[in-house]
Amino acid sequence: MTRTRTLYLAALLLPLLFLGVQCAYLAYLRATATVYTVVLKAYDPRDYVYGRFMQFRYDWDDPQSQKPQDTKKEDLPETGRFYLPENAALDLQEMLRQGNKRRFTASVSFMGKKAMIHALQIDGRSWQDARAEWLARPMPAPCDANVPGCAH
Repeated sequence: MTRTRTLYLAALLLPLLFLGVQCAYLAYLRATATVYTVVLKAYDPRDYVYGRFMQFRYDWDDPQSQKPQDTKKEDLPETGRFYLPENAALDLQEMLRQGNKRRFTASVSFMGKKAMIHALQIDGRSWQDARAEWLARPMPAPCDANVPGCAH
């Protein structure tokens, strides 16, 4: 009976131990990795299967994008994903539609050909602060068809 209990306990604890070691390893990698700032482009948060996220391309050709020295462009990741709260994804999509008025960047570290995103910035500030300011902006008055010069 004691041997059976020991086997059951081991069967229960080994997966938890493995998960704990894996989490600690990823936390170590994140804490010790060199972080680079990369400009982002091509935004699409609307994938109803996987949830709300910002899917983008890294703009390695932008002069403000940093990358590890002695790394060829083809060895760098092309795309990435940043998960967002559901109500924020559509707001960020609208912010990016404003064209070149806003600059989206990500702080990333590399694990092989994959990039781990640490933070998303808009115009050098956190996406939360930039979104809050954008939501607080005054909204334009609706256009009235009876007013001359107002186009629909």
